[in-house]
Amino acid sequence: MLIVGAKGLAKEVVEIIHKTDSFERVVFYDDLKENTETKFLKLFQIVKSIGELKLELEQDNRFTLAIGNPLVRKRYYELLIANNGVFTSLIHPHTYIGSLDVKLCEGCIVMHNVTIANGSRIGKGVILYNNVQITHDCKVGDFSILAPGATLLGGARIGANTQIGANATILPNVRVGYNVIVGAGAVVVSDILDNTIVAGVPAKNLHGDKR
Repeated sequence: MLIVGAKGLAKEVVEIIHKTDSFERVVFYDDLKENTETKFLKLFQIVKSIGELKLELEQDNRFTLAIGNPLVRKRYYELLIANNGVFTSLIHPHTYIGSLDVKLCEGCIVMHNVTIANGSRIGKGVILYNNVQITHDCKVGDFSILAPGATLLGGARIGANTQIGANATILPNVRVGYNVIVGAGAVVVSDILDNTIVAGVPAKNLHGDKR
C-alpha cells in the first residue's frame, strides 16, 4: 500500500496499519524537496518521483493520504486516481460504527475511539481523529478533517474541505459550509457560510462578516 505524505500525520496512519495488520508492504510517497529522508521511521521506503510512484502502484494500487490540508489532499487524490490508484480506507479496530444506514466513502482514515452513529454519511478522503463523536444522521463532506474530540450532534452537516478543530462541537441540524475552519473548542450554534473561519463560544466569524 502507498501512503502519500511522510510527516507527522503519517506516524498516526501507519499505526492503524500496524494495529490491523492489513498490508504486507507499505511504501511512502513524499515529493517535498526539504524532506531528504529515504526511510520513514527508519523502517519504510520513501519514494520521491512520479516514476517511482507509478511503479509502486503497479505492484499494489491501493493508496491513502496522510496529509492534513484538505485541498492538498484532494490534489494528490486526483494525481493518484489518474495513475490507476485505488483510494483505500484505514479504520482503527477500536472504532464504533453503527450497523444501520451508515455510509463511509473510499479513502477515509478513522482513528482510535471514534463513534459514527446510525444514519450518518462520511464522504471520501475524510479524516476522523481520535475520540471524534458523530451522532445520528450527520453528514461530513469529502476531504474534511475532524480533529481529536470534535463532536457532531444529530443532523449536523459539514461541507467538503472543511476543518473542525479539537474539541469543537457542532449543534444539532447546524450546517457548516465548504472550506470552513472551525477553531478548537468552538461551539457552533448556527449555520456557517462557505470559506469562513470561526472560533469561540458561541462560534463567531473571525473576519467580522455576516454569517
